[in-house]
Amino acid sequence: MDTPATYVAAGAHDDESRQQVRDQMGSSIPLARIGRPEEVTATAVFLASDQSSFTTGAELFLDGGLGQM
Repeated sequence: MDTPATYVAAGAHDDESRQQVRDQMGSSIPLARIGRPEEVTATAVFLASDQSSFTTGAELFLDGGLGQM
């Protein structure tokens, strides 16, 4: 996930090293990038809204396709 905690955990403290982390993590994900917090938020908002009222027993994977490999 593209969050500050990801970069702190990886020891990436400047723009160049953060980009290296994004590239390295993204290379293992089918969509070729790491997820953004807004993408998780949008999914949570959908599930909490009336738009998901007919959704039951579904598993939503927010992993860029990683779990499908």
